[in-house]
Amino acid sequence: MLLKRTFVNVFSLVGGIAFVDAAYLASEHYFGRTVVCTFFNGCDKVLSSGYSVVFGVPVSYIGVIFYAVLLGLILMYAFNGNEKILKLLIGLTGIGFLTSFYLVYVQIFVIRALCFYCLISATGSTILFLISLLAFMKLRFDKVLEKVG
Repeated sequence: MLLKRTFVNVFSLVGGIAFVDAAYLASEHYFGRTVVCTFFNGCDKVLSSGYSVVFGVPVSYIGVIFYAVLLGLILMYAFNGNEKILKLLIGLTGIGFLTSFYLVYVQIFVIRALCFYCLISATGSTILFLISLLAFMKLRFDKVLEKVG
């Protein structure tokens, strides 16, 4: 029970940070404002590139929806502990991780600039994937121990 609560809390914290990060980028895009980039000088270059939009939709908008869905799912999992929700979280966070990996690759090797906020999102999606995977593995391991013991 403590592990589930810890998982839910950490997932919610990281997901919340990633959501706020994506919401900031989305709002700046929506209002046509320039993003303040404090750690790297490449935010404008990355956010104005062709890679910042997918099928006419800014990646930041997709990020807001993605993280909102994850936060909704973790709330559902917190209340009912359904293993199917955990499996769905692994799948979705896996897609987020692979997408982030690709976008970081594009920043480094194609655009040749880094966006601090994009890296926050990539880090968040990576952490969410890893902790989802670990929570699922722990759940499966506990079930195996129940059968043995």
